[in-house]
Amino acid sequence: MQREKVKILYVDDEDSWRSTFQRDMSEVYEVITARNAEEGWELLNRHAREIAVLISDQRMPGRPGIELLKQARAYYPKIVRIIATGLSEGNLSVHATNLGSLYHHIGKPWNTDELNAIVKRAVDVYQLRRERDHLLERKLSTIMRKNLESKLQCLLVFGVAHKGSIHRAMDAFSTYLQGITVDPGQLSDYRTVFRQAQSELNCLLSNLGIAQSLYDLPDQLRAVGSDSAVDVRRVLLGARDSCNQVIYSVRSAPAGRPEQRSAAEQLLVERLLELIQCWVGDQRDQKLLEISEPVQGCSESSGQGEMFHLRICDYRDPDPLPEDHDDPRFNGINLDESRELAWVRFLLSIYHFGGSIQVVHLSRSRLQILMRQFDPQAKQEMTPSGLASDLILKFETWNHAPKPDQPIKSDV
Repeated sequence: MQREKVKILYVDDEDSWRSTFQRDMSEVYEVITARNAEEGWELLNRHAREIAVLISDQRMPGRPGIELLKQARAYYPKIVRIIATGLSEGNLSVHATNLGSLYHHIGKPWNTDELNAIVKRAVDVYQLRRERDHLLERKLSTIMRKNLESKLQCLLVFGVAHKGSIHRAMDAFSTYLQGITVDPGQLSDYRTVFRQAQSELNCLLSNLGIAQSLYDLPDQLRAVGSDSAVDVRRVLLGARDSCNQVIYSVRSAPAGRPEQRSAAEQLLVERLLELIQCWVGDQRDQKLLEISEPVQGCSESSGQGEMFHLRICDYRDPDPLPEDHDDPRFNGINLDESRELAWVRFLLSIYHFGGSIQVVHLSRSRLQILMRQFDPQAKQEMTPSGLASDLILKFETWNHAPKPDQPIKSDV
């Protein structure tokens, strides 16, 4: 099978030089050309994942080539940058190269053999950079997967130890796992990850701390009991009455004053308020909190019982929520401790009383879930081995599913 050609972007305002470069390079590389810096930047944004080398003439109408190369360095650091200059501009190109802003410079008119040698070395540098990043990503993926596995092991031990007082704990942890919507190895900030996971021992101690922070939950649930009737509408109304920034909310009870909440409902209200507080924090004026009834007939509301919608996000965020690389979706370790603890306590409490949760969006600043009406007859209990099977299946899905941010395979 013939390998795809590496892409080279050449920017020059003179038609003759673009044609010459195309003639000299097109046999080995796929060459795309632009007539000025603006057009070059547009092509660079469009083909950045495939371009290995960017070569720009210095003297062009509008922005000079060196400005385009500096901008490319800031946004696409892996792409190798070369400047083409006339004889009178040699000092500029040498100075920029010595400062590390550029990989190399070529003079016009160029020697074809020399140009081929420079471009070949530049492509080799690009491939090495990409392989280095790929190896680093694999190492980080291993660290994060071990961290997540350790965390789930700690939660499983907690669930098994308190099986007599917390019902359907494994179902709650299964929902925790379903909320993980991206591969833990796909990260954009390597330094942050290394600071968070300096050693496996620290990770293990931190994960044990999450389970230990739940120590009072079994006693609370045992004191309330599991046979208390729970009305999801009253739970949501209780949270709504305590939050003054709710924009949309469930309707009140159909007739008369709402009934007094049971002990189980009051405990769930407290858990829900804890969850909301962790995602709203001090940014009440910037957050939209929506507690609403489901749209009848939507796929999420199919099945037994009603499904209620809870959403927390910034006021400026549209609906549906967009992907935001600055706020990556939950990957098992990127929530801070208070958010994650509130999330786990909420899940355990909901499932204990017969409810269930479907995660729509979960990240540091945004939360969107669907909560199904409580079923007092719910007795299905996932086993630890079943959850382990879910975990294996999830990891296999991550490994084989296409990922838009995954580095492309080597072209040469």
